[in-house]
Amino acid sequence: MKKIFFAFLAIGLLSGATSCKKCGHCQYSSAHGGGTSSATCKNNGLFVGITGDSYQQAEADCVAAGDTWVVH
Repeated sequence: MKKIFFAFLAIGLLSGATSCKKCGHCQYSSAHGGGTSSATCKNNGLFVGITGDSYQQAEADCVAAGDTWVVH
């Protein structure tokens, strides 16, 4: 019975640790020369809190500059 419990527990942990990428880029306003920045991706996986989040920082910087953040 314990083996079955641990098997289901392992399956649950593995399925919860799968990653999903969310990407976006900054669309610069005409005041900033137009164009776009390179894409930045957020990895929604097991180690997100440990590695930091450059996606949120890039999004915040873009919006703070008065530009538009575009999600892919």
